[in-house]
Amino acid sequence: MSSKNPYDLVKLFGGQGVSLFGSLISRIALPFLLIYCLRATSLEVAWVRIAQIVPGMVVGLAAGVLVDHMKRRYLLMVTDLVRAVLVALIPVVIVTHRLTLGVVIGISACLSMAEVLFDSAFDAYLPTMVPTERLIKANATFAAVGSVAEVGGFGLAGVIFEWLHAAATFSIDAVSFVVSSVSLWMIRKPESYSRDTTGTPGLSWRDIGDGFRTLRTHTILGRMALLDGFNNVFFGLSGVVYILYISRELHIPPILQGLLYSAGGVVSLATSRISDQLFHKIGINRALIAGALAAASGTALLVVATGPLWLMALFVFGQQLLGDGGDTVLGIGTAAVRQAHTENALLGRVRSSWLVLSAVGLLIGTVVGGQIGIVMGLRNALLIGVMVRLIVAAIAWRSAPIVTSTKSIGNDIEASS
Repeated sequence: MSSKNPYDLVKLFGGQGVSLFGSLISRIALPFLLIYCLRATSLEVAWVRIAQIVPGMVVGLAAGVLVDHMKRRYLLMVTDLVRAVLVALIPVVIVTHRLTLGVVIGISACLSMAEVLFDSAFDAYLPTMVPTERLIKANATFAAVGSVAEVGGFGLAGVIFEWLHAAATFSIDAVSFVVSSVSLWMIRKPESYSRDTTGTPGLSWRDIGDGFRTLRTHTILGRMALLDGFNNVFFGLSGVVYILYISRELHIPPILQGLLYSAGGVVSLATSRISDQLFHKIGINRALIAGALAAASGTALLVVATGPLWLMALFVFGQQLLGDGGDTVLGIGTAAVRQAHTENALLGRVRSSWLVLSAVGLLIGTVVGGQIGIVMGLRNALLIGVMVRLIVAAIAWRSAPIVTSTKSIGNDIEASS
C-alpha cells in the first residue's frame, strides 16, 4: 500500500480501530439501556432503530455531493468531533436523570446524519491512500481492525454496563471519536483525489442523482447494491429483535452476551486475514455466495435454540461463528467491488446512494421486525430473517456471470467503463 509516510495507514486504521471499539461498546449498550433501564418493547426499540436510519437516509444524497467536492480527511475529522459531542450527551442525561425514550431517539437521529457523512467520506478517502489493485487487502485489513475492536468492544460492553453502568459505557465511545479525529489530523500524506469538475460546487438535482444513475446503469454495481440492500433488510429486522430474543427468551445475562458476541469478532478477524487469498482462489462471486449461506445458517441456529443455559449459549456461539464470518466476507467483497468499479470523483455520491438504498432495506427490516416481534413472536421474526439471508445468497448466485474474479480487479474500471 503506497504512501509517502508508511505510518499514515497505521494512523488511519489505528484511529478507526479505537473509534470502532467505542462504537461497538455503545452498539451493545444502547439496546441494554432500552431493555433494562427504559423497559422498552420491541416496537419502542424499532422506533429508536428508525431514528438511526431515516435521518441519514434523507441527508445521504446531499452528503455524497459534499464529499465529492471537499477534502475527505477534513470532513472525517469534523464529523468525528460532532459524533463525540452527540454521544457525550447520553451520559449527561443519564447523570441528570433526564433520560427518556424521546431523548434517545433525538440523539440517535443526529448521529444517523453524522454517520452517513462519515461513511461516505471514508469510503472515498481510502482509495486515495492505496492503489486500486490493493483494495481487497486494504478492506481486509480494515475489517481485521474492526474485528479486533469487536472482540474487545463486545467482550467488555456487558461487563462495563453491569459494573460501571450506562454513563461510563457511552463516555468511552465519546472519547474514542476524539482519538479518531486526532489520528486523522496526524496523517501527513497530502490528499490527492479526483475532484468532480463536471458541475458547480453547489448542490443540484443532477449532482445528487449521479450516484443513483451510476448504480442503475452499471450492472455490477447495481447488482451488488441490491445484494447489500437485502442484507440490510435482515440487519434491520435483527437490530430490533436479536438482543431482545437473547435477553428475554434465551435469558442470557449481559456479561455472557458480551463474551459470546466477542467470539464473533475473533471469527471476523480470522476471516479477514484469509479473505484476500479466498477471493483470489475461488473468485469473488463464489465467496459472496458462501458468505451469504454461512450467515443464513448462523441465524437458523438461533431459531432452533433450546435447552439449558449452557446449550442456548452454545447456539448463540455457533451463530456468531457462522454469521460474523459470512458477513465479513460479504462486507469486504462488496466494498472492494464498489471502490474498484467507481471513478473516485463519483465515489462519494455512489457510496451515499448505496447507503440510502441500504437504509431503505434497514428501515423495511426494522418496521417489519418490530411488528412481527409483537404479533408473531421474536423467534418467528428471526425465521423470516433466515429467508431474507437466503435471498441474499440467491442474488449472489444470479450475479455469477457479471462479477469477475478479483485477480483482475485493478483493471476492472477500464474494462467496465
